[in-house]
Amino acid sequence: MPKTGSSGPTPTSARRRSQWVSRIDGHPVGHVALTRPGDREDAVEIMAQKGMPVERSAVVARLFVLPAARGRGVGGELMRTVAVAASDLSLIPILEVLAKDRAALRLYEDRGWEPIGETTHRHGSRSYSAVALRGPSAGGGSEW
Repeated sequence: MPKTGSSGPTPTSARRRSQWVSRIDGHPVGHVALTRPGDREDAVEIMAQKGMPVERSAVVARLFVLPAARGRGVGGELMRTVAVAASDLSLIPILEVLAKDRAALRLYEDRGWEPIGETTHRHGSRSYSAVALRGPSAGGGSEW
């Protein structure tokens, strides 16, 4: 939970679906967005292979918390906000995390996110192993 004197995430614009900024003492300290999937979204391809309803997918993107605000509940509040927003729209939130980022994987899994497959992130000429995750389904259940 953000500390006293702070405000929780608030919507900032309608770019694609929605995005939120978390503030402490009026200063932005975190951000998350919920977007429509792009043309080559690996998590969506994994959903399709598993027979999940791709048309209900929404990508959680641009999640970050400034280092000075970490450990204060900002990331968790942003994730709760985006999960509720997706649920309210009957969407399935999805995201990808680098496999080497064990702390992030634990954070998501501790909040009910489930791995749905593995993929590869490409950045220039480099490749990185990644894990695709789905968030809790609309209505809080794990069934689609």
